[in-house]
Amino acid sequence: MIKEKAFYFAQEFNIPYENILFSNGWIEKFKRHNNICCYRLHGKANSIPLEILFEKRRKLQTILQDYILDNIFNADETSLFFCMAPNQTLVSALTSGIKLDKTRITVLLATNAIGTQKLKPLVIGSSKNPRCLHRVNRNSLPLHFLPPNTTAHLQSMDAGIIKSLRQFINNITYDILFISLNNKINVKEAMEYVAQAWDSVKVETIVNCWQKTGILPNNSDDNNGIQ
Repeated sequence: MIKEKAFYFAQEFNIPYENILFSNGWIEKFKRHNNICCYRLHGKANSIPLEILFEKRRKLQTILQDYILDNIFNADETSLFFCMAPNQTLVSALTSGIKLDKTRITVLLATNAIGTQKLKPLVIGSSKNPRCLHRVNRNSLPLHFLPPNTTAHLQSMDAGIIKSLRQFINNITYDILFISLNNKINVKEAMEYVAQAWDSVKVETIVNCWQKTGILPNNSDDNNGIQ
């Protein structure tokens, strides 16, 4: 964003910028000249013993070997704080903490193992028993829930699919902030950005994330395009 702002100001003030590359080297010198450092504002980490992880992976392979890859789905919810600032910031000196805007929506994402069926994102409301689900048969499909702290290793959504979605959303919201830092995103716009970002997640990304988990059967006769 700093490089884009520099390019913007060069245009605004009629500064010749044809020979200015605004490269990574330029921005590093800019940060060093102004004593600007990068700090992480928030984050999390989980861990699990490797022997337990291996056991759970083998168990999932056994369960999934009875299904073709087209019918194996992973679903996961994620919270999107669409008004929150990035989790890193550039400052010229140590400063006190800031209060983050925690306005959010919670979205359920689901896709099959070969990326041919990306289900429409479902925005989850606050009701525990929404009326639209009263007649839904919750036992119509076999579901398997993963143990705590294993999802980052065994779940394709957490292996990179949701991260890819967030990157697309960040690109959209950063463009809005680039125009004006006073711009605010409402819930309707946030939902539209989620749909746009979900459409941008590539099939190759989905397939690679499923492969990364290592839970798909090794002896599948029908790879459905997975190599």
